[in-house]
Amino acid sequence: MISTGELIRGLFPKALGETRKSRRLDNPQLYDYLAAIGVKLNDRGAVELSLVVLAASRTVRTIPNTEFLGESRIALRRVENEQTVLTENERLEMLDVLRQLDEAFSRR
Repeated sequence: MISTGELIRGLFPKALGETRKSRRLDNPQLYDYLAAIGVKLNDRGAVELSLVVLAASRTVRTIPNTEFLGESRIALRRVENEQTVLTENERLEMLDVLRQLDEAFSRR
């Protein structure tokens, strides 16, 4: 089983101080990111935000792709506006994911 740290390191090395050009996330990677950030929020006491993010992650297989991306964007915007437990690097990584989601919608 892969640890949350290994998952985050693989998907988002910049958040760990590593340098690599940001890569575009596909749906499985977005799902993994949402699950990892949801666990992180829960572990740090932001249980309500964790539940919002984890609920969005579970929509990956139950609703159309556009709706999954929309639910993910809504959940992450809420985290952006309400969280106080993410580190600066984690927050910047989340903003990068949100930027990618915004770009995906602007292309549709």
